[in-house]
Amino acid sequence: MPTIGVCITCFNRRERTLRCLRSLREAHLPSGTNLVVYLLDDGSTDGTASAVQAEDPYIRLYKGDGSFYWAGGMRVVYGEALKDRHDFYLWLNDDVELMLDAIERAICTLNALRRSVGGEHLIVGAMSDRDRRTTTYSGLVRASRVFPWKLKRIDPDPDEPVECETVNGNFVLIPGEVAQCLGNIHPAYVQMHADLVLGLAAKRIGVRNWIMPGFAGICDANVNGRKNWKTPGLSLRERLQLMEHPLGAPFRPRVAYSRNFGLWAPIVIAAPYLTLFYELLLSHSKPGKTE
Repeated sequence: MPTIGVCITCFNRRERTLRCLRSLREAHLPSGTNLVVYLLDDGSTDGTASAVQAEDPYIRLYKGDGSFYWAGGMRVVYGEALKDRHDFYLWLNDDVELMLDAIERAICTLNALRRSVGGEHLIVGAMSDRDRRTTTYSGLVRASRVFPWKLKRIDPDPDEPVECETVNGNFVLIPGEVAQCLGNIHPAYVQMHADLVLGLAAKRIGVRNWIMPGFAGICDANVNGRKNWKTPGLSLRERLQLMEHPLGAPFRPRVAYSRNFGLWAPIVIAAPYLTLFYELLLSHSKPGKTE
């Protein structure tokens, strides 16, 4: 009987998390397929963990202390799911409301690609705003022929899968053998980059990344809590402190991410710092502006 290990991490979004899990329970699945849900609650103070257990005691719930963030939490639950050797793995954000047929369509897309082009594939499900017209998360392609780290999000096609360079991790279906080959998320990643690295690493071993037709669910663009080190009026020290926060642009994860780009790695590492100093110089050059 095929199984899908669903991996989710959450923090202080009780109602959104519960809506996500309800949409998961209601999802249409291929005949005989079962879901096993692995959820890490990263020290929520809004009662998320107890509410989840009350609604669905069969979820495998793991508890963090607030220091895991998204990539750290996903590393815990994905690692646990990998031990159980599922047929598929699904990375899912806790603020996603799935369309009823999203998982079924993702598996159908994967099987169709296996037949038509051969090999193995990651399937990303694009997300929309509530208007169901604006793409908020999806697959990404190169935005520049020269600079390989510059990426842009693209819209799904309503009828055909679209190949992409890498993926947003809001909804990603990973075949079991591919997951075992790629292994778990590198410990350098705390909040960002882990999903982008998943798609890039898959490509390196010959796995292709595709956006499945249509939208997989609703997920508003989430920018709350980001540490904006570009905010006017901050001192250099304050900006650097915000950059080093997990929700900013911290150094260690950026170094790990830069290794995906070969000789361009030093520029990938330096890019946010160059931007920082450029904006500082610009602010000082404007009359009446001080840091």
